[in-house]
Amino acid sequence: MLTPKQLQAIPKPLTDIYSELSDFVLQDIAMRISEAAKITDTAEYLMYRARALGMSKDEITAEIARINGVAQTKIEELIREAAQKSDEFDRRMLGVGSTANTEQLQKLINAQIEQTRGLCTNLTGTLGFAQRTADGRMVYGSATDFLRKQMDMAQMKVMTGVCDYNTAIRQACYALADSGLRTVYYASGRSDRIEVAVRRALMTSVSQLTQKISEQNAAEFGADGWEISAHMGARPSHAVYQGRQYPDSQYETIVLPLITDYNCRHSAYPIIMGVTKPAYTDEELRALDPPPFTYEGRQYTAYEAQQQMRKMERAMRRQKDRCVVTDAVGDKDAFTAASIKLRRQKDYYEDFCKAAGTYTEYERTFVSGYNRQLAAKTGAVTRKQNAFKNAQITLTN
Repeated sequence: MLTPKQLQAIPKPLTDIYSELSDFVLQDIAMRISEAAKITDTAEYLMYRARALGMSKDEITAEIARINGVAQTKIEELIREAAQKSDEFDRRMLGVGSTANTEQLQKLINAQIEQTRGLCTNLTGTLGFAQRTADGRMVYGSATDFLRKQMDMAQMKVMTGVCDYNTAIRQACYALADSGLRTVYYASGRSDRIEVAVRRALMTSVSQLTQKISEQNAAEFGADGWEISAHMGARPSHAVYQGRQYPDSQYETIVLPLITDYNCRHSAYPIIMGVTKPAYTDEELRALDPPPFTYEGRQYTAYEAQQQMRKMERAMRRQKDRCVVTDAVGDKDAFTAASIKLRRQKDYYEDFCKAAGTYTEYERTFVSGYNRQLAAKTGAVTRKQNAFKNAQITLTN
């Protein structure tokens, strides 16, 4: 078994790799749209469009191949490490010493590595962007289709005088950033940001593998029960079961359905009923969540606070994407606006976390293209804005 904290930390090295791909595509498309909108001659524009679409497709394909290659090694590393930690935890709880890796265990690990590699490679085969239509529907299009559409729209807006060059590019950049690079599931038509899809693929794989290891250890060492892990902010339907011990007879009816539920961070490890001491007392389980708190007139439980934090973190990622693309096309006004909004989002996030009595998780807002250099630029913009406001206040007083 892996603890909830260990499970949460696993995907970051892999999602960081695919964040690089996302930022590469955002910057590539933003700059090509920017160049397209400068062309006023129709024939010249059509020639540029054909060339830009081909070059963009080739360069993105090469970057996808590079990223997938880097990810192959990281996937193996993360899964092997997770398997080792899970096996060690189970054996420690059952009071048995560590042994050499068995052939059966290695087969389990190798199969899971190959399955996860295939999943992540497949996810990059359907990359594109999603946009909301006037009637509220979310429509998905490939990266090439999106680039063609946005180049045509930007060039037409400028040519017909609907808006100026800067506004046309800004609108395209916002559409890019607000969608983020996505992968689509054709069976359902649903799409996810590539980092989210990769995270889910790895987490599902690790959860499946560690549970198989636990089942193998249970059979090998004569375990007759299971204990479910516990964490703060568990969803209410799961909180009633966490930290408790259950006999084998309830594994299929209670334990397995809970730990395999969508986006669940719980795990279960084998125990010997009446011998293995529970990790938590009843009192500790009751005190696991802090009491509800009120923020801006609304009351939040620990679970609701975590959901609100995830929402804020997603908003900050989108805003960082806006900083990345507006900086790539040199739109200083849009970059300034994006930087100021990002600073406000951070202030609100920190204030909310303080009220909730929890810590910020800025690692969840990571965007590869938003590096130290870009963060320094946004910081300079917001400091300048604050200095200007303070000067105005001083003059008013």
